[in-house]
Amino acid sequence: MAPPPYATGSIARALPDGLFNFLPPINQAEETSFEERIQQGFDMALSEGLDLCLAMSSVTVAIGNRFGQRSGNTNLKALLKRPKVLARLAKGIIKSKLARRPLLPKDIWTLKGLITFGIDGTIYREKIKDMWGRYPLDFHGCTEAPLIAMQTWDFPRYDFYTPSSISLNSFRKRK
Repeated sequence: MAPPPYATGSIARALPDGLFNFLPPINQAEETSFEERIQQGFDMALSEGLDLCLAMSSVTVAIGNRFGQRSGNTNLKALLKRPKVLARLAKGIIKSKLARRPLLPKDIWTLKGLITFGIDGTIYREKIKDMWGRYPLDFHGCTEAPLIAMQTWDFPRYDFYTPSSISLNSFRKRK
């Protein structure tokens, strides 16, 4: 997630404490590069699990593509020190081998929610479903108006938000 004033950083800081556990935590994420954030989040999700993923559509696909490339590059000694990770990876590798395909995110996690954003959401929709095991909900926004529209949970339509329907106080930086 980008730091405030960008939409993802502003929204993350506006959420009530304890509502979500961000991987990595917000303050730590804002101090690292994008590539380091993705790697730290991936490592933490392997050990802690992952229920909800919010990411750009293209980043969601890039993460999925990396799974197949990395499945043969596993350091077994390091995994023996992390039994949760070892169990999660072993289960995922078995699933992928039985399906006769490379390892995918859906082999490791069963997401309760997947939310993507970006202009390429429609283009990657089916690919994301194949990789992650569920269709993404899509939202549209920008830095100046963090949330413009969000796809409904049953997928057929978008709900649009007017400036008057969103409290500006909710997007102010926490102290």
